[in-house]
Amino acid sequence: RYVLPVYNEHIALTKKPNTTDSYRASLKSIKEFEPDIDTMRFKDINVAWLRKYQNWLTEDRGMETNGANVYLRNLRTVFNYAITNKYTFADYPFKKIDMSTTEPDKRFIEWDKFLEWLTYPVADQRVFYRDLFMLSFYLCGIRPIDLLNVKKSQVVDGRLEYWPEKL
Repeated sequence: RYVLPVYNEHIALTKKPNTTDSYRASLKSIKEFEPDIDTMRFKDINVAWLRKYQNWLTEDRGMETNGANVYLRNLRTVFNYAITNKYTFADYPFKKIDMSTTEPDKRFIEWDKFLEWLTYPVADQRVFYRDLFMLSFYLCGIRPIDLLNVKKSQVVDGRLEYWPEKL
């Protein structure tokens, strides 16, 4: 079977919008990387291809290792889906590919710079973004996208209960 229709079938089965978006972004990058995606079969995905794709994501596209590995894990999930549904009997190439997460670089702001940002006068339309940054800082680095997706049920006794993997 061809990779593209199976990938699209798997995307159609995802239930969470964020998961769907992640799979679509992964597929878009594969289409950019592999010009022959329309005729690509699962047997064409081997260790060498995966390493080239991984290198392309990090070197040519400038993705961080963790982001590139999300794309590879998405492809692995689709590959496993194809195996489970007997769409392919191709050799499984993912055993030799390192897709582990890495600890991100710690970034810090000098205290004086932080105070400057906190008190810097901004135009009305930018106050929201400054306040969002400050709230993210106060909440120990919660990502703005996660903050914007917080559910009312996660506020318990006036406190935010936040687990990134559960959003």
